[in-house]
Amino acid sequence: MSHAQQIKDDAAEAMRRADEAADAYPTEPPTAESAAPSSQQQQQRDEAAAEAMRRADVAYTKDDDEL
Repeated sequence: MSHAQQIKDDAAEAMRRADEAADAYPTEPPTAESAAPSSQQQQQRDEAAAEAMRRADVAYTKDDDEL
């Protein structure tokens, strides 16, 4: 596999993980039937999503640099 293809695959994987994190932790306000996450849980979710997006950005930037 070429280096450029590896970068594209890494970026796609990072975006998939970011999408899954977003799906797993919706930003809609909780309903009366659901409990709101603790601030610590929300912070962990936000950090995980931010890290996934950072990795995707790095992968896409590397790909752009090689073109």
